[in-house]
Amino acid sequence: GPDAQGVKVGDLRIVFPWLGCGHCEVCSAGQDNLCNQPFAIGVRQDGGYGNEVKVPHPRFLVDFGDVDPAFAATLACSGITVYSAIRKLMPMSPNDPVVLFGAGGLGLAAIGMLQAMDYKHIISVDIGADNRQAALEMGATEVVDGNDPDLVQAIHRATGGPVKAAMDFVNISSTAAAGLDILAKNGRLVLVGVGGGELVLSLAGMIFRPRSIIGSMTGNPQDLRDVVALAKTGKLQLQFSILLSLALVLSHG
Repeated sequence: GPDAQGVKVGDLRIVFPWLGCGHCEVCSAGQDNLCNQPFAIGVRQDGGYGNEVKVPHPRFLVDFGDVDPAFAATLACSGITVYSAIRKLMPMSPNDPVVLFGAGGLGLAAIGMLQAMDYKHIISVDIGADNRQAALEMGATEVVDGNDPDLVQAIHRATGGPVKAAMDFVNISSTAAAGLDILAKNGRLVLVGVGGGELVLSLAGMIFRPRSIIGSMTGNPQDLRDVVALAKTGKLQLQFSILLSLALVLSHG
């Protein structure tokens, strides 16, 4: 409305859609996506495919500058989902190997994001040969067949041993179990996918080999601003172009 600051009629902006109630302590701290009363646009309220949408505050609007609008539109969903998951792995050296389970849309986007952030050792695990090839073309340094009967050892051969960081974009029982087993002491596994299942833990094992399992759901408004800033450097947009080309190739067999 007329009281909105920092934006005027006709401006192009990315809308942060993962809204909460807007009033609680979590929302006030800028963690709207973690609100216990979620009100996400296109999920809990209309607007996902609308020509018009109501946004409660200008802080949910992000200027994307000269970034391609078709690419910019993806940053508020897949972009911040991947970025937020990577951020949960920090601190992490660019030379540390990062293992990604799943080479679908988010898994491939994670390869591009990690490359844009100058990470050098990206290992992609997938059961599909086409997906593994797409991961290599996207920039993964190694790929591992998720059907390998000794998957943990196969991953360790690719990484040189237990790792500090893994992300699971599938998140079923088998991938989560493997993700936990490949970790070094104090390693972190971030769960992103919603495949579903359960994970059996050795409680004593979590003491003698301490590791962390972290759930990650989309991202917050600052994550979106950070991803847009990364996109404005041009590194991330280049990776998006590669991802789009791969998607077109895979969709046509």
